[in-house]
Amino acid sequence: MTPTPIAHYLFLLARYLGHRGFKSTWWYVSSDPHSLRYAGNRFFKFHKSHAEPNI
Repeated sequence: MTPTPIAHYLFLLARYLGHRGFKSTWWYVSSDPHSLRYAGNRFFKFHKSHAEPNI
C-alpha cells in the first residue's frame, strides 16, 4: 500500500473546516504546532470513522 501524500490530508482538513481549498487553511496549520497536532489527530479520527471500506 502506497502512503497517502500529506497534501491530500491538508486538502481534506481544509474541506473539513469548511474551506474551498488550503489557501484559507494555511494560517491555522502554520501558527501553532501543538494546535496543528491536536487538529490533525482529531481530523484523522473523523476521517477514519467516515472513510469508505477498501474493496
